[in-house]
Amino acid sequence: MLPKNHILFGFLFSTILYFLLPLTILEATIIFLSSFLIDFDHYLLYVYRKKRLSLKNSLRYFYNEGKKWKKIMPIKNQYKRNIFIFHGVETWIPLAIISIYFPIFWFVLIGMGIHIFLDYIIILRLKDPWYSKFSIILTHSMNKNKKELPN
Repeated sequence: MLPKNHILFGFLFSTILYFLLPLTILEATIIFLSSFLIDFDHYLLYVYRKKRLSLKNSLRYFYNEGKKWKKIMPIKNQYKRNIFIFHGVETWIPLAIISIYFPIFWFVLIGMGIHIFLDYIIILRLKDPWYSKFSIILTHSMNKNKKELPN
């Protein structure tokens, strides 16, 4: 899903939650921000791969990668999936534990949950494997013996 859609839906869901639940403006804002800032891991992957810091080029890079995935749809399972560190359960569990001691982090988890929910809608629509946005470790192990996405 494109960042603008995550921002739009994150705003919509956080606003609805603000009016339905006894949330403060700060809590609703944290939900909103974490609903799309979770994708910061895309930017980190871009910086790691390309050794460049341009956010604009990072957005363009992943937009073009999305186009490549659509072109190889019938054989996409032959290629490695990207590993996004903030999208995996390996990040959510420690965050949930931290939330026990610092309850403000529950709102970060809610925002991340909104983001992941939206990602799973796309995963189901594209018939992509569920693990690609669930587990860093599982994605890494499933990537073994697969090819890199062609340029």
